[in-house]
Amino acid sequence: MKRFVLALSLGLLSLPAAAEQWLLHNGRIATLDSALPFAQAILIDGDQIAGVGDVLSLRAQAGPQARVIDLGGR
Repeated sequence: MKRFVLALSLGLLSLPAAAEQWLLHNGRIATLDSALPFAQAILIDGDQIAGVGDVLSLRAQAGPQARVIDLGGR
């Protein structure tokens, strides 16, 4: 799990600075929030986290051009 979080963090550092949106879902995303320790999905807008939670809510929040990445349950 630690390797995945590190890989995800390093991967986010290499995202383009343009205002692209990325919706990463179907994974176990550590939030570091005791109220919601893990989430199904994360929405990234440019270089900021725009949302963390369930995939349906974040799909509704994402724009039509958002890149959708299935993490394959990892």
